Amino acid sequence: MAYWALHNRPSVVGCVQRSDQGTAILNEKDGKLYHLLPGSEVDLKPGERVALKGNKTEDQPGKYAFAARKVVKDYGPCESGRASSTAGGTN
Repeated sequence: MAYWALHNRPSVVGCVQRSDQGTAILNEKDGKLYHLLPGSEVDLKPGERVALKGNKTEDQPGKYAFAARKVVKDYGPCESGRASSTAGGTN
């Protein structure tokens, strides 16, 4: 039973947002912004808060990417305060 609980734990939980490189998710656990790699097996829309299973990578120092394999849970729309603080920042 413990194996199942740990094995099915999500890799990333956060709000999906648009970024310069396409789509990204801000991970609530580590505070890092992961750019979602194209060709992932899931269809995500900006403004959704989701838990995803997949693989994290670091393309360059400080530049993170995520290959999503599965949506573990869809929590619905992001909270307005959370979405506005991460999307469309200053240029």
